Amino acid sequence: MRSCLTTNAMAASNCGIDPPLNPWQTSSLGDRVLSRCLADLLAEQGYNTAWFTSSTATFEIERLPELVKNLGYEEFYPVESMDTEGFEQANYFGYEDDVMLQPSREWLEEHKDEPSLATYETITPHHQYLAPEERYGREEFDENDEVNRYQNSVRYQDFFLKNLFN
Repeated sequence: MRSCLTTNAMAASNCGIDPPLNPWQTSSLGDRVLSRCLADLLAEQGYNTAWFTSSTATFEIERLPELVKNLGYEEFYPVESMDTEGFEQANYFGYEDDVMLQPSREWLEEHKDEPSLATYETITPHHQYLAPEERYGREEFDENDEVNRYQNSVRYQDFFLKNLFN
């Protein structure tokens, strides 16, 4: 059984708590969060908050939308709410992270004169590690196919961050 899931890390990094070691503990966080989380604290200060993910709304746990809400985020944008035409599938539960750029741009423009927090859950560096090939190409990092796919997925994150900052 895996001991650390992305959703556990999401709870830890957003709430300043130790990550649950049992993969099913994060599912229970849909009901309650053990700490005040960043988005909740910022919302009290008048911030708009949104969570963008290039994964499906049921990535790892079926209650991801509920977990994101309980982390304090007002808006949740999974890949099902995005136009995926022209984007490559990154794995069995999502698309390349660039799919979040346009919806994110629209949200940021809508809130440009207000304090805002936008969080991005990137899905490309997750198993099966299928970084987009058409847009950025791939490099040979290792003879081991899985290691090479993983390294290209991490390499892709540099492109995504550059595009996001631009």
